[in-house]
Amino acid sequence: VKTENYIAWKNGWMIFDDKPFSFIKETMERWYDVSIHMEDETSLSCTYSARFKDKSLQEVLDIFRNTESIQYRIEGKQVFISGKLCQYQRQN
Repeated sequence: VKTENYIAWKNGWMIFDDKPFSFIKETMERWYDVSIHMEDETSLSCTYSARFKDKSLQEVLDIFRNTESIQYRIEGKQVFISGKLCQYQRQN
């Protein structure tokens, strides 16, 4: 067990090791006090490894937007993600 991953939040880190986007989504919802709505529910099963230190919600979402085929919009405490994650993984 990597205890670093469980206590990292105390130091401003969000660490994901091969976690499904459903887990990342739930973590971001708690971390940023928002509700995230996915247009493509199958994207929730896509897995990622990432480390974010002191990043804003927009910065984290921009990283996913720049590496995946998604767009997002933020309306108050609601985040709407459109498009699909891990399209390239599914084609293999």
